[in-house]
Amino acid sequence: MEASSPGHSPVKVRPGGYRVPSSTYRLQLNGEFTFRDAFALTSYLHELGIGDCYASPIFAARPGSSHGYDACDFTTLSPVLGTGEDFDDWTDRLRSLGMGLLLDMVPNHMAADPRNPWWCDVLRNGPSSRYAQWFDIIWHPRDATPAGKVVLPILEDHYFKVLESGKLRIVHQDGSFALAYHEQSLPLSPDSEALLQEEILALCRQNEQGIGDDSDSVVEIIAWARAAGGLESAMPGTTLEQAPRREASRSKARERLCRALREINGTAGRAGSFDRLHALVQQQHYRLTSWRLSSEEINYRRFFDIGELVSLRMELLEVFEATHELVLRLLDKGKVTGLRIDHPDGLWNPRAYFVRLQEKVAQHENQQPNAPPREPSPQSSRGSNRMPLYVVAEKILSPIEELPDDWPVAGTTGYDFLNRLTGLFVNSANCAALEDVYRQFTGNPTELRSIIHASKRHILRSSLRSDLRRLTHLLRAAAAKTRYGLDFGRSELEEALVEVIAAFPVYRTYITEESQTPAPQEREFILEAIRAATQRNESLSPAVLEFIESLLLLSPPGDLDVEGRELSRRFVMRFQQLTGPAMAKGLEDTAFYNFNRLISLNEVGGAPDVFGTDLEAFHKHNRVRAVRWPHSLLGTATHDTKRGEDIRARLNVLSEIPEDWRNVVMRWSRLNACNKTQFNGEPTPDANDEYLLYQTLVGAWIPGAVTESGLGVFRQRILDYMLKAIREAKAHTSWSEPNGPYEQAMRQFIEKVLTTSKENPFLDDFMLFHRKVAFFGLFNSLAQVVLKMTAPGVPDFYQGTELWDYSLVDPDNRRPVDYETRRCLLSELRAGFPREPRDMAGFLRGLLRTYQTGQIKLYLIWRTLGFRRSHSEIFEQGTYAPLFAAGAKKDHVCAFARKSSEGMAITVATRLVIGLCGGSERAAVEPDVWHDTFLPIPDGKPGERYRNVLTQQVLTVSDKARGLPLREVLELLPVAVLERID
Repeated sequence: MEASSPGHSPVKVRPGGYRVPSSTYRLQLNGEFTFRDAFALTSYLHELGIGDCYASPIFAARPGSSHGYDACDFTTLSPVLGTGEDFDDWTDRLRSLGMGLLLDMVPNHMAADPRNPWWCDVLRNGPSSRYAQWFDIIWHPRDATPAGKVVLPILEDHYFKVLESGKLRIVHQDGSFALAYHEQSLPLSPDSEALLQEEILALCRQNEQGIGDDSDSVVEIIAWARAAGGLESAMPGTTLEQAPRREASRSKARERLCRALREINGTAGRAGSFDRLHALVQQQHYRLTSWRLSSEEINYRRFFDIGELVSLRMELLEVFEATHELVLRLLDKGKVTGLRIDHPDGLWNPRAYFVRLQEKVAQHENQQPNAPPREPSPQSSRGSNRMPLYVVAEKILSPIEELPDDWPVAGTTGYDFLNRLTGLFVNSANCAALEDVYRQFTGNPTELRSIIHASKRHILRSSLRSDLRRLTHLLRAAAAKTRYGLDFGRSELEEALVEVIAAFPVYRTYITEESQTPAPQEREFILEAIRAATQRNESLSPAVLEFIESLLLLSPPGDLDVEGRELSRRFVMRFQQLTGPAMAKGLEDTAFYNFNRLISLNEVGGAPDVFGTDLEAFHKHNRVRAVRWPHSLLGTATHDTKRGEDIRARLNVLSEIPEDWRNVVMRWSRLNACNKTQFNGEPTPDANDEYLLYQTLVGAWIPGAVTESGLGVFRQRILDYMLKAIREAKAHTSWSEPNGPYEQAMRQFIEKVLTTSKENPFLDDFMLFHRKVAFFGLFNSLAQVVLKMTAPGVPDFYQGTELWDYSLVDPDNRRPVDYETRRCLLSELRAGFPREPRDMAGFLRGLLRTYQTGQIKLYLIWRTLGFRRSHSEIFEQGTYAPLFAAGAKKDHVCAFARKSSEGMAITVATRLVIGLCGGSERAAVEPDVWHDTFLPIPDGKPGERYRNVLTQQVLTVSDKARGLPLREVLELLPVAVLERID
């Protein structure tokens, strides 16, 4: 049954509920890692304890796609990933091991590529295409673009330069004619192709005169072209049987056709020879422009500012059904057991999409009596209806917002958890000290809020300029329908919109076409943005701001007629689709590369001005999730994170040693001053980029980089990362306006800094400091992975992160994973795991002594996931209770209990280790460092016993303290997972 409206119709589901993964493991599928590779990996993942595989999009994408988010055909599996049989083999293997498949789905956009059959049809037929309304295209723009044309900003230069250079040309391929530009092949409109055929025939006839060929030459040309599938109607009555079959005739026909096409395509250096081709191009349903005009002229909504990705109108039922046909069949067959929905914030009405998705799954299940049963889940406390499908939303939550309660999803992909977990290992008491180091080094007094505001303004005025213009036109049209807005000019409306969007505190609100008023929290966000815009720009018209506020609050002027109210509601809906891209591009892809105080906090969904997470805040977030979103994903690394989870763990150590950090970065700056280049009278790179580089080196350095071959690989990774970072920052260079001299200066600086020559004292000094940070970062890494595996939610592992994750932002974090090493290390663990508890101490000391291999992290994952899988009720349904230590070192431990009818498990993790041990590496691994600190056990009874799943130690609750001494709990490892065994 379809949703009766995009509003709040109930989700109709079957009683069983959805299957809950015990854990997930993300795989990036592409031409280098296929269904067969995933099949070969399945047994290893099962042995590791993984519950479900979690795959990137599997539908047919653009050729060469490394990620699958640029789908060309939702109805077909990507051929580069393998055959349907390969996919079946993989999913059958998963099912045989009791594992599921969480699939990434992208409903917001497709590839704007002619190889996308829907998009190709739109380019060929324009507004008359069956798919013309499927894509979010403005067919009647209010600018210079002619109505009925799609703007394609794909040209490397101005149109006339590309045309007259001969880079645009008509070609005959696959039985028809097309307009070719480099590797792209654009379809021709039917009318223009018919005219082209006539012109080709005319040119062929002209070329025959005086040559002395027989009169069948034109017929030969037609016959050859028709045999190839083209020129079908060029000469009615002529059949293939009547056409000459001799090879000589075919060769002559090809020659005539090629000669005609050469005349139409023109000759470089002769501007007039391109008149025919220009006229043909202008007859198309698309307008070719320079890529530089994409921000200004483009007339379709994109994914953020990427012109190669065109947004879909997923709110239309026919679009939904066409895009979900295959995935629903895969769900019916049990090949796919859950969905991760990418970028729902881009949709017209995200909730309506999720409602329709769940209803469609329920409807399909009711029609598939032989479908394999799903494992039932406990009923959520959020409502009486159970969802038939496990769905998580790739929704980035600001720290001040919650996931909407009425979305029929299991939760998010985990960025909210990631950032609070990261903050747990940041010493908030040292915020001012680290701030002082940053300001002293860079001389940059700008605070984060100002950087974010300026970055969002810049994005709106540059890469999102076309989206801003369309929204302004819509606002002006609504204003013209009321006497209160008749005098508002376009420029003042646009400036007010820029300020309000730049000040918007969250990614978006979720007002629908049926909403009578915004939700209370949404109302506060809107009012906050209006207040901030007023304060930041006193030149804004108060009347304009009041008008915008009235529309956003759904209380427009009373004299608006029906059309005016429709325009005002459409403005609100479009406003919501723009605030998200402005936030993502302004905050994550600009501000986060400019504000470098402590870059471990500059993560997707993060708030770097919130310096650390205290224990109370961490537990509060977990308690809420346990009640409202108990099956949300818990991610610590994804394909979109800015840096690897263990890089963040290392960098958090800097928050504990601000004075040591001050001393080394000042010394490094002096040592490397000679490696800078003077550019525009200033040493280059600037201090802010240099500060980012030093933190990146501290976080990403690996022991193998000390060799010459290893250093070369590492150096190239850093070069690639820093080029991306400075272009994203847009302070000195950018993707659209590259600054060659600055980029070259940065490159030379990095190459000199990362060399082992005797003239470079920096590297030895760096490695000495890095050893200390790496050692203490180890404790943070082990703590965060154990907390992730036992907190409320579903722990998610990004590919390869079962060992140390020192990857940087994409494409670095999408490099091939060495699974053979991981298999071998896991086999060693399984074979070497002590049979007797008394042998555990030596075994664990060995893992800690060789921690650089990452096997200690692998061990914790293997043991904890195995325990979690065998005690699923505790972790899927169990309550969450914070535990607070008592004693002198109480602030250095994070602990909580998970409890259900099946039993109880307690997690204990060390935090802020340098403060715990006074900076002594030796003391850090000695249990006496905890002194008399103990962990009270709720309702603990004297003599009650607990087994440490990680060490096999059995601990007993003492008579006196009704708890467990931490010197015993953490005797062998800085983390513990305790199982009550009485």
